[in-house]
Amino acid sequence: MGLLLALTGVLYIAGFNQDSGATIKKYHLDGVVIEAGNEIAFLTDWSAKNNIDMSRTTELSSGKGGSKLVGTPHYSIGIKVVNGETILTTTERSVLGNMIMIHKAKVRWYANVLSVMLGISMLLFYITGIVIASFKKNVNGKKVLKKEYLITLLLGIIITTAICIASVI
Repeated sequence: MGLLLALTGVLYIAGFNQDSGATIKKYHLDGVVIEAGNEIAFLTDWSAKNNIDMSRTTELSSGKGGSKLVGTPHYSIGIKVVNGETILTTTERSVLGNMIMIHKAKVRWYANVLSVMLGISMLLFYITGIVIASFKKNVNGKKVLKKEYLITLLLGIIITTAICIASVI
C-alpha cells in the first residue's frame, strides 16, 4: 500500500490524474428529460437499448458541477443537464486511474482503512525513531538527551512548516 501511495503521489504531481488513460464517451440526448428519482431506470433502459455497459452498482451519487453519477470508481455513467440538453458520460478508468482514485480516497471504505492504517504505522515508526535516536548513554551509563538531535529536529520542523506556508500563500 505504501509503494502504491508513493508511486501514485509522484505520478499525480507529474500531471497524471484519475482520467489518464480513461475511455470517456459523451452522449448528447436532445429533448430527453429524466425525471428525478427515475435516473436508474432510465439508465438501465437506455444502456440496454444502446448496447452500453451498465454499472454493477445502482446507487446514485452527486458528482462535480451538479451532475449525478452511477457506478464505481472504475466504471461510471454521469448524467448532467446543460441548457435543457441531457448529457450522459461514460467513464472507464485505466489501472493508473484506478490507483490514483485509491490515492485520493475516492474508493470503497476498506481501501481507505488500509491507507489510514499505513499512515498510523508510519507515524508510529517515526515517533519510535525519534525516541531511539534522541538519547545516548553518558559515561555513567545513564541515558541523556542529544542536544544536536533536538536542534536538528526543531530546524526540520520550522523549515518544513515555512515551505508549506510559502507554497500555499
